Amino acid sequence: MRVASLAQILSIEDGIVRLAFDLSGSKADYLLIDRPRDSTAQRGLFDGHDHYVELKGQFFGCYDGLAEFKVIAENEIELGLSYEVAGVGAKLTVVTSAPMSKDILSYLKQLSR
Repeated sequence: MRVASLAQILSIEDGIVRLAFDLSGSKADYLLIDRPRDSTAQRGLFDGHDHYVELKGQFFGCYDGLAEFKVIAENEIELGLSYEVAGVGAKLTVVTSAPMSKDILSYLKQLSR
């Protein structure tokens, strides 16, 4: 599924990086990706997992839920989930209206798999 992101937000709090995409108007609603700011915090904050992903609602949230992730361009990412989301599926392409910031792109590239 290809969706447009109306806004992207990067926040860093208590050692956790949160990347949020507003996918309003699509069946996906929103995308959240949380990850430890550095890998040394991974074990304590995420029980050994390197990220948490949530799409559409907490019911569809999962640690290590990204099976595939790729930054295609400054305004486009592709992700494959390790599970299905009702009405969305497991594959998603997110396109932003403008290039994402260097900080957002830097954290997204760390999720590549």
